[in-house]
Amino acid sequence: DEALMGIGNIYLESKDYAAASRIFQNVLRLPKSHAKAEAQYRIAECSEATAGNNAEAAIRQYRLCAQQYPDSPFAGQSLSKVVDYYVTTKDYAQANDLLEQVFQDYPDGAFLDRMLLKWVMVAYYRGEYQVAHDKCKQLIFDYPSSQYAETAKQLIEKIKPRLGQ
Repeated sequence: DEALMGIGNIYLESKDYAAASRIFQNVLRLPKSHAKAEAQYRIAECSEATAGNNAEAAIRQYRLCAQQYPDSPFAGQSLSKVVDYYVTTKDYAQANDLLEQVFQDYPDGAFLDRMLLKWVMVAYYRGEYQVAHDKCKQLIFDYPSSQYAETAKQLIEKIKPRLGQ
């Protein structure tokens, strides 16, 4: 699987997405491989790179990665991509629902600080300023050393006027 992943990554770097995807599919077919989560994630990246106006196919691949390999580091990255897609398409209700599910399914996820920042933005776009404020405070309190904490501090100051503070 390591050799196949190396070959697939070479194709991916050279933007031969069809060849890369085929190689990563071969990794998924291996009976025992520790690289399956990464292979599924790379398939999603290939799909995203070739999606054009049809990003739904890539989003399905990212969801599949998170569902089939929930304990892998690629689950958080995949879910982040799905949330970003919903925000880009202004489907804030779906983004909000997915974020709620993420915090239920991954209570100890290493990526929750990033998800909290996304939740701040989703709540803000939905006009739910109190929720946005609360999520900022949660990010700052729960993850004070996070790379996103400083951004949350800046955002909270922009949210306060919306709350009449």
